[in-house]
Amino acid sequence: MTTSGLCRRHQTETEQASKDNRAQFRELLNQSGGIVTPEMKALRAEYLEQQETATELAGQITEKEELLPLLADTTARKANAYVNCHHGITEERIDELLRDFFIFYGSELSCLLWMKYKQFERNSSVHIPGIIEGINDADTLYREFILNLMLKWTNEIMPLRFRDDVMSLTGSAPIRLT
Repeated sequence: MTTSGLCRRHQTETEQASKDNRAQFRELLNQSGGIVTPEMKALRAEYLEQQETATELAGQITEKEELLPLLADTTARKANAYVNCHHGITEERIDELLRDFFIFYGSELSCLLWMKYKQFERNSSVHIPGIIEGINDADTLYREFILNLMLKWTNEIMPLRFRDDVMSLTGSAPIRLT
């Protein structure tokens, strides 16, 4: 049950107890012929306090309900900030891992891929009959080669064994390319 619901229930119970005590006070007053006894004074003090408590609870409930739209807006802004922070951490870590990879292997990889591209240019020059741009030209063949090369290595030759503690903490993990 929500806090507001608990407050409402407590308010209703307090109001009912106050009504019951007031009715009991009147009954005792009738029985005593209008003479107020110490027991009746205590009962009256109790029901007056219960009425005051119920009134205070009603005010608190109204106050809380007025804050609900602000709470929803604040929650949405904080959730958005969290998501943006999470994406930022993840992106920063991925960039860092890619930088590390290219520091160790970047120049060799770039040279080999450049050689492969040059070979595609020789074999699929626009001057050779049957070459259609966007189908079997050097750029298209090169993009397909890189994609297929990555898929083949990550899925068949050396399946993914990568693990990074920072990425694990953010709940992100590398996925298999399929």
